[in-house]
This record gives sequence, C-alpha cells and structure tokens, in this order.
Amino acid sequence: MTTDPSGGERGISLRDVGITFQGERTVEALAGVDFAVGDGEFVAVVGPSGCGKSTLLRLVAGLLTPTQGTITVHGKTPEEAQRDVEFGFVFQNPVLFPWLRALDNVLLPDRILGERNPTHAEAETYARRLLADVGLEGFESAYPAQISGGMRQRVALARALLYQPTTLLMDEPFGALDEFTRDQLNLLLLEVWRKFRSTVLFVTHSLQEAIFLADRVVVMSRRPGRVLRIADVPFERPRTLEMRYRPDFARLNGELRGLLQVGET
Repeated sequence: MTTDPSGGERGISLRDVGITFQGERTVEALAGVDFAVGDGEFVAVVGPSGCGKSTLLRLVAGLLTPTQGTITVHGKTPEEAQRDVEFGFVFQNPVLFPWLRALDNVLLPDRILGERNPTHAEAETYARRLLADVGLEGFESAYPAQISGGMRQRVALARALLYQPTTLLMDEPFGALDEFTRDQLNLLLLEVWRKFRSTVLFVTHSLQEAIFLADRVVVMSRRPGRVLRIADVPFERPRTLEMRYRPDFARLNGELRGLLQVGET
C-alpha cells in the first residue's frame, strides 16, 4: 500500500476477509483472506473452480458484503469507492447492448453518470481515442454482431476506462477466447495498463496468463478460499510472449501449479 499526499492509503487492502452464504445450505465461500494491492499494481488471482475468486472481486467492488474482515479501496470502503466511481469492471462476457454501435456502448457509462464522469465534457472524443487505443479505430459504427468476440472484449475494456477509474476489476475477461486472440489481448491489456496505470485485480483460471500479466500472483485454496501463497513475478517489463518459454517462467509456473494441485501449503 502507498499513501497519497493527504495521508490516505492508496490501493486495495483485504484484512481477514471471509463471506458465508446462508440459504437452504450454508456455504463458506472465503475465509481469512489477507493481502493488499499497491496503487498502480497489477495483481492476478488464481485458484480452483469454486474457490471464490469471482466472489472476491464482487466484495472489493461493494456488490457483496463480507461476513468477516475489512476491505478498503484507496482508503475508502467499497461502497464509498463505488459511489465515487473508482471502479471499472470487465467480465468474461463483454455485456454489450446489441442495438448500440461500438462507440455508443463505450459511451454508455457517460449516459448514466452524466457530469459525474470526469471525461463528460469531451466524452465522445475520449471514447473515440479509447477505441483507437484498443485497436478499434474505424469500427466505431459497428454493431456487436458485426465484430469478433475479441473485438467485443476490446469494446468492453474501452467502456471500463471511459471514466478513468482508479481500479480495474477483471473477471476472466479473456477466458472464452481462442488462444491466439487471448495472447493478443494480453499484450493489449499490458499496453493499456502501462498507459493508464490503474490498480488491477485480475481473476483467471490460467496460471500462465496470471504470471505473464501480473506483478504478483495470489494463489487460492479450494473452498473456503484462502490465500496459499502470494508469489512475486520477477520478470522485466515490457513482457513478450516469448518470455513464457524461458526456464525461469516454467519454473515459477511449475511451483504454483504444484500448490494448486495439492490445494494446501
């Protein structure tokens, strides 16, 4: 965590966070989760299916309330951060409106936020610039049905960046894409992150993707999800796809995969 000039904490902090869902069956989804994401840092979260990775993102976003522990986002509660429009959220499904063109899908947050959007005065100009940043210049008038899955996900990323969020929460945004498209969007995401320097919390099922993208990787256990290890990723930036074939990359991948297979420290 870092401190801003006014003395407040910057970044995301989770302290002893847990959540239990009550219903016909009581399910303890997360227990004792404790880690921080520094201001402008890129942290990836991996773990077995059902370990609570997506639940963790929703807790940080203030969409769920923990039953134990505390979460702060840039010194605020998640609800305060949500109110102050700190978050950009990118899902596995790009969630575009099929009757809106690409530019209008990107502009949708401005239609909702109005003057609360920091880019409101020049929203359309900024949206066009973002589409160019994600490689979609010339596709502003395309409908979602007229572009590929990878291009739709680029539109979703541009939309998430429209109001200049301090924090990007990404829930397996490339999980449904083919390997080649996923590789290209990994590179694009790193370039966009380098430019905007948002704090990123990125959930993925792919250990290789987590290591390639992140500064640190949080490895979660089976349910209830706990932190097994927080691994520093020592590789230089900018990253290249060829880096994944290096012995040190394979060694770190093997170490973390062993943790996932055993499910315990």
